Amino acid sequence: MPAPGQPPAGWFPDAIPGQLRYWDGVSWTEHIAPDPNSSAARPLRPLNQWLSEAFRLVIDRAGHLFTLLVIITLPIDLASSAATWVGVQDVVVRFAEDDTMSLTGAGPLLWLALVLTLVSTFAKVVLLAAAGRHVLAARTGVPEPWSDTLAATVRRLPRTVGATLLFAVGLVVAYFAAVIPLVLLAVVAPVLSVVGFVLAVFVVGAYVVRCGLGTVASVVAPAGQGGMLRSLRLTQGHTVPLIGRMLMLTMISFTMVLIGSLFASPFISGEPVELGADDLRLSEVFGTNLAAFGLGQLLASLSVGAATALIGGALGLLHADLGGPVDDSITDVDLGVAAGGH
Repeated sequence: MPAPGQPPAGWFPDAIPGQLRYWDGVSWTEHIAPDPNSSAARPLRPLNQWLSEAFRLVIDRAGHLFTLLVIITLPIDLASSAATWVGVQDVVVRFAEDDTMSLTGAGPLLWLALVLTLVSTFAKVVLLAAAGRHVLAARTGVPEPWSDTLAATVRRLPRTVGATLLFAVGLVVAYFAAVIPLVLLAVVAPVLSVVGFVLAVFVVGAYVVRCGLGTVASVVAPAGQGGMLRSLRLTQGHTVPLIGRMLMLTMISFTMVLIGSLFASPFISGEPVELGADDLRLSEVFGTNLAAFGLGQLLASLSVGAATALIGGALGLLHADLGGPVDDSITDVDLGVAAGGH
């Protein structure tokens, strides 16, 4: 019960600018949410606090995130793997004496496998956005079930498609805008090519961290309040620390995928390939046992999915830390549940 003379339960400004904290009528709770009416610039938290919270929430919601992984990415990954294995059984790569290469035996299933691989890549983007929403909802103290996260993600799927395509086009433009001058610089002044390479990496990295929140915002932010322009405004002045955070997150995710690959490789690998041979049958690389290959792909898919969920959750927290708009369906905490200390 509220203490006599105390304010009623509700959301009030927190000590951190741009953030609200829930008062249950007696004491402050752990439930927090962005303040939609605040224009204060929100400084980034220390990297260790951001990563620690991301790991804690992802682990706490591991069951729900695993369910999302199984529904969103696993079926497509397995279908892509099966089509790949069947499609490469008759494929032969021939190496000519003039160092040219030719491909024979590629059937329609191989092209289907390529299409499914693209769909699988997009499915991981959808999982990333869904994980961002799910982790951000858990941060308020009253998490939403995986079914609500999935339903919200499906409703916002057109936004995610648009944000992903726009980001991909911009990434290609940034890549060529950085690489072409680098190549020209290497021809004119080879010594300066190292400097050019560093600058090119910085340009591409800056684009990724400045515009990369748009995909997560497609599921996290209210309609019309996400997108690349919003991402650019939110990340303004934080380019260098954001690159550092993304590098750390990339190294952690790469380690997770590498560990998964070590477990999966005995099932995926075929017979040792003879170096210097004129012909190479891809069935020798992928193996002749579909069940073993499928098991290896399953392990690889789970490790990549786990890394994707971690990245998505961390980006969702980063979006909120920067003061990004968050949809009411995520931040609205049931007053009765919150007051009950859930």
